[in-house]
Amino acid sequence: MRLFVILVLFTACALPRGPVANLKREQRAANILAKSDIVAKTALPVVPLNITPEVRREIARFTNSNRKSIERALENPYNELMKEVFRDEGIPEELINVALLESQFNPNARSPMGAKGIWQFMPSTGRLYGLKVGGGKDERTDPILSTIAAAKHLKDLYAKFGDWHLALAGYNAGPYRVSKAMKNTNATGFWELSRKGAIPKETSMFVPKFIASTIILQHPKRFGFDG
Repeated sequence: MRLFVILVLFTACALPRGPVANLKREQRAANILAKSDIVAKTALPVVPLNITPEVRREIARFTNSNRKSIERALENPYNELMKEVFRDEGIPEELINVALLESQFNPNARSPMGAKGIWQFMPSTGRLYGLKVGGGKDERTDPILSTIAAAKHLKDLYAKFGDWHLALAGYNAGPYRVSKAMKNTNATGFWELSRKGAIPKETSMFVPKFIASTIILQHPKRFGFDG
């Protein structure tokens, strides 16, 4: 299955680079997947989609002033390919919506802080998950390799926190910052951390935005999108 996924991904997404370069890139993707086989591929639970006041607020924004974000997600050319990678890695496919919040699925997105690509990896995080950054190469902008790396990163965050909302907060703010906030406040969950103001405002908004966008994308016609 993984080999099939990789072949489909490269056929659909790869830029013309010549047969030798494509073979090397394909092998690179296979190697990254192989490394993650060290951990058993047990399917993890879906992300809880709590309907809170914060989530209702973000649903209202996505369906009014921020409609373009949902439209871009519906037009995402990597949608099914990214879901296939996540299913193959045993994590919920709806987590591809993290990339909507990070970059609106733009492989060339860059941040002033140095994050880059669909998943907005910092150089150190990209390298940690097997991506080549530097020496004239930056695989953070590769939609295939970066998605495989993101799946591994998200699995590690879930393993650390045992909770998808905290894992998502860790993706946005960094796991150390979330762990420290939990220790300082004795909070046991994301919503408690958020309402105590123990994490950055951007992170407090990140999880409600994820939930809101996921709900809308699961039922786009109900919210006035063509789907």
